[in-house]
Amino acid sequence: MIHLLLIVAQAGLANANLQSDQDNKYPVPKSAELRVAVKTIKELYKDSLATRDEYMLNKIAETLFKDAIGTKNDIAVKYQLMLYARDIYVDLVNVIEFNTVCKQLNKDFDVALNEL
Repeated sequence: MIHLLLIVAQAGLANANLQSDQDNKYPVPKSAELRVAVKTIKELYKDSLATRDEYMLNKIAETLFKDAIGTKNDIAVKYQLMLYARDIYVDLVNVIEFNTVCKQLNKDFDVALNEL
C-alpha cells in the first residue's frame, strides 16, 4: 500500500512539474511577428544562408541554433532562428541535431514535439 502511495505521489509531482514547465513556455509568435523576424534574419545572415556547401550549412545551422539560444529580447527571432536551424538539419539529414533543435523548441515554446 505504501509503495502504491509513493507511485501516486511521484506521478502527481511529475504532473505538477509538467504544468510549471508549460507555464514558462513562450507562445508561438504570430505570423506578423514571424514575417518581421524572417526579414531580420535574412538581412543578418544573407551571405551565410546563400551557401549550398554541406559542411558550411552544418556550421550555419549550429550558429543559428546558438544564436537562438542566446536571443532573449526578440522571441519571434528566437523561434525563427530555431526553425531555420531545424530546416537546414532536415536538408542535411542530420537527425541528431534535428532532434536537439526540436526538443529546445518544445522546451522554450508552447508547441508539441509532434508538430515540429
